[in-house]
Amino acid sequence: MKRLITAVILPFFCLALAVSSAVYTDRTLTKSINEIERMEDENEFELSRAQNLFGEWKKDKKLLAILLKHEDVDEIEMNLNDIVYAAKTQSDDYKDVLDKARGFLTGVRDGEKLSFQSIF
Repeated sequence: MKRLITAVILPFFCLALAVSSAVYTDRTLTKSINEIERMEDENEFELSRAQNLFGEWKKDKKLLAILLKHEDVDEIEMNLNDIVYAAKTQSDDYKDVLDKARGFLTGVRDGEKLSFQSIF
């Protein structure tokens, strides 16, 4: 009887864990994407906003490093660091840097969404 209970509970536990990690990843990346879009729309080149975005990423990175591929985590961090650098130097390509970071974050977020194709 214990084996039957374990056989029933374990798949549900794994499914709940997978769904919760997908939801966390989606919410975290969407939060960063929305902040980048606000920076683009408002033409805000403030260093403090860029540093806040990078600081939030540093906090979120701890768990996302477990959930995402290492290459994606490194690329996201480099893109967000580029935003801080472009804001610090008041670079002319600030919009391009924001667009590149937003595009990459959107690609990672969409690639991590649960779908029948991604499961099987």
